[in-house]
Amino acid sequence: MLEKIKITNFRCFKQLELGPFRRFNVIVGPGGSGKTTLLESIFLAGGGSAEIYLRLRRWRGLAGPISIANSRASYESLFRELFYGFNADQGARIELFDSLLGARRLAIGFKGDLEFRISIKEPVGNAFIIEPIVFQWKTSAGSKESTVEVKDGQLSFTGTTDVYPAWMISPTAPENYVQFYSELSKRGDADSINEIFCRTFPQVRGIAIESAAGEFAVFAELAPHGKKIPIGVLSSGMNKYFSILTAIASNPKGVVLIDEIEGGFYYEALPQILKSICDFAEENGVQIIAATHSLELLQNFALAMEGREEDFALLRSIPDQDGPSDIKISRGAAAISAIRQHLEVR
Repeated sequence: MLEKIKITNFRCFKQLELGPFRRFNVIVGPGGSGKTTLLESIFLAGGGSAEIYLRLRRWRGLAGPISIANSRASYESLFRELFYGFNADQGARIELFDSLLGARRLAIGFKGDLEFRISIKEPVGNAFIIEPIVFQWKTSAGSKESTVEVKDGQLSFTGTTDVYPAWMISPTAPENYVQFYSELSKRGDADSINEIFCRTFPQVRGIAIESAAGEFAVFAELAPHGKKIPIGVLSSGMNKYFSILTAIASNPKGVVLIDEIEGGFYYEALPQILKSICDFAEENGVQIIAATHSLELLQNFALAMEGREEDFALLRSIPDQDGPSDIKISRGAAAISAIRQHLEVR
């Protein structure tokens, strides 16, 4: 499992060392205090190419076409939000410490000794020299770099390395869960998802991949008439639940990061939903790190932790209007007790 993380000069965190984590971790705190940033830092450090940054950027709502003007400032503006205080002078670093895989470090910065000239199809004399941004991963297997370059007006990414088993689920991060479920089904590993899903939602008696107007989607077969309806059309909560179960089954012994875990779930279904997610994660050796604003979800999470309180950690992000954000962590029975006593822990 992921045990500890160190973050330096990344987004709203100037210097953060956090851990040890537990198998089940819930992050709370005001909006803009760093909950999503913590999840993204783990996901980014777990990546294998600089391309992963553009994915996070799209998930943050910056999904339009990227246009780089013929200036160094235009290129660097694409990455300035990565650095605390928008200052890239010292670069950014994220370090993960895993109980099995050891340390994994990501350093991000502009590499001054690697210069190249880029012409943006302008008259001679308008070419410019930039210091390309470099994402450098260091693991026990060695060091690899991935550079973001501009070629023919397009961003290109050089270099890849091995990835850390971290999977992120976000309301703004579309993933092809049809493909992942299909791969599980072909290997005979999807039966557990079917069983848990139908037990949690008795009105569903089966899940299948079907074609609708030439597009494949996950359908739920409804009792008693047996008609099939796309899960996404039937219920956003069912769709969220399916995506979490599929992520856990597809990423055994990994980390599943869930932003806004409460989204789409009806409050009466929360106790069973959360207990089944925790049971399924434990069965697959998966660590959960989830962010929420919901006190109701926290209270139901505490119920799901009955008998395994020491596997739980509560993380509270604390914003500072004039400085960096911070995160405090409490663990085990003390954290569970505070939630069960209806204390305001957010």
